Amino acid sequence: MPATIGVLNGSVVVGLSASELEELASPQRKAAKLSSRDLGIALAVATDGATTVAGTIAVAHHVGIDVMATGDSVVFIEAPRRALTNPPI
Repeated sequence: MPATIGVLNGSVVVGLSASELEELASPQRKAAKLSSRDLGIALAVATDGATTVAGTIAVAHHVGIDVMATGDSVVFIEAPRRALTNPPI
């Protein structure tokens, strides 16, 4: 079962609903792009954000999701590279 992950109002949401996903994608929302290193700050300041591959892997591991897939082209920058070379999932 797919579970889109994001952060709304400083809370991690695993399994965003269609309306939550639309809300997060709204330009007025000004959601941040959250890598694994950004999640703690986003939660602390109660902001919104869409997770990067590394951010998604971190959340998925934390909640016990064992498999992760992405339909996006992965650009191997440092955070995703570390997450993908030693993945917890």
